Amino acid sequence: MRKLESSREDKAGGVTSEEMSEFYRAFLNGKRRDHLSYNLEWQKRNARIVWLSLLANLEDVFVERKK
Repeated sequence: MRKLESSREDKAGGVTSEEMSEFYRAFLNGKRRDHLSYNLEWQKRNARIVWLSLLANLEDVFVERKK
């Protein structure tokens, strides 16, 4: 079965799953720094949104108590 798949891929000019895996791993390792900075930026934005919503909720609680 493996031989049949391998020969079919060779004839079609495709790549094997092992070659694709190696390529993808190299690609991800090469973009690691970009990926980490992207994730860090989104985490900062999400933390800011959570902080602002917390402040808004606390304000609502204290404003209702004063009334």
